[in-house]
Amino acid sequence: MITFWGKLGLVLFAFCSNRLELLAQRPPNMVMMEYKVTVTSIDSSAGFLNGSTLLIYLNHDECREEIRSPDGGEIRFFNSKTGKGAILKNYSGQKLQVPLSRDNWTELNTFYNSISFTVENVEDAVICGYLAKKAKAQLPGNRELVVYFAPGFVPANQLYSYAFPQLKGLPLKIERHTPDATFVWELNDIQFGNLPPALFDINTKGYRLLPFEVLQVPLP
Repeated sequence: MITFWGKLGLVLFAFCSNRLELLAQRPPNMVMMEYKVTVTSIDSSAGFLNGSTLLIYLNHDECREEIRSPDGGEIRFFNSKTGKGAILKNYSGQKLQVPLSRDNWTELNTFYNSISFTVENVEDAVICGYLAKKAKAQLPGNRELVVYFAPGFVPANQLYSYAFPQLKGLPLKIERHTPDATFVWELNDIQFGNLPPALFDINTKGYRLLPFEVLQVPLP
């Protein structure tokens, strides 16, 4: 005899499966994803990201990645068709602009795209309404990266920083564990449909120009 909770589980499984099958058949061209960021750290300098929000907008050939934190923000743009983009930083009253070429964008994301993951054979989790598989990767310096992803759900535009294309699915939750801190990015909202073209306009007015070489390529 199937209990109420058993029936509820079957309904939820069917809903998630049907949702993913539909999205796998029709990879969305336009997507907005919102991730909430939490940081647990013994080093106060790493905690400035705690409570921040990561917004990712994908449109055909363009992407916009925006970090909003209590101390400021940063926006990354890239157009895969033109091979051009920019990083706009706004922290502590300083507004800095770094132009990006196609090679620059590739360099920024090489680390993310080259990680070797092991998908664990564990029960699927449900995150933001999607069934998620768990993948792990061991990184240098006694660090670990854990990604929960929705298999088969791959946006048409994969040229963004947190895509992890080697997993063939949408990252729903990303955990970075280090000896001193734990960083978590968890999907809080996702929307499909037309995005205003103005979202991808790069407004550099008032920003001081810096060369790409001044950047330190960040780890995930």
